[in-house]
Amino acid sequence: MRHQNSMQRQKAALVHRRTSTSFWIWSMSDLGALYRIADLWISTLTDRGTVAFYAGGMALLSLGSGYLTWGLDIHPSLIFGQHLAVQLSNDWANQRILSVVVLLFSIMPNLMELFAVGLASHGNVIVDIAIKATLLFDAATDSPMAYTIAKAMVLYFLPEGAATRVLSGLVAVPLLALSTIVVEILFLSFLVATGLLIRQSFRIR
Repeated sequence: MRHQNSMQRQKAALVHRRTSTSFWIWSMSDLGALYRIADLWISTLTDRGTVAFYAGGMALLSLGSGYLTWGLDIHPSLIFGQHLAVQLSNDWANQRILSVVVLLFSIMPNLMELFAVGLASHGNVIVDIAIKATLLFDAATDSPMAYTIAKAMVLYFLPEGAATRVLSGLVAVPLLALSTIVVEILFLSFLVATGLLIRQSFRIR
């Protein structure tokens, strides 16, 4: 009876976790989930030519999305880190430690999104809160670049004025979501698929 009650509690917790907003957010960027999804498809491919064709396409997609991830997500965070280092340089006696702290501060959102989402999606509340906080930080550092791109897009269609500033802000919202998490998930998805396709090519006889 005690074992049965324990199993029921575990099932209830699992259902709650899988119906929570956090679970669906983190499952999109969980490396393990991306691996399993790609493997379900790639394991069905049995023709070497087909695998090679897909592998080439996925490699190109990985390069393209990786470049976008660097330009829209990682590089703006590094720019913010450089600004932070300049502002704090007079208050830190050890500049080497400051450089390491700023670098970690700049890339921590990406590291958390890449490797810690499994813990968050399985109920670690502290990690869940930490990833959400780093996502907000990541969005803040990405917002200047997103707004600049949005403004350039709007100005292509409309002359500069008050309306273009408002429209630029509206267009910047989906661009910010794209730069903060979407391009990174695409990059990971394509990169994992490329690796699995290469592995599958060696399995086919």
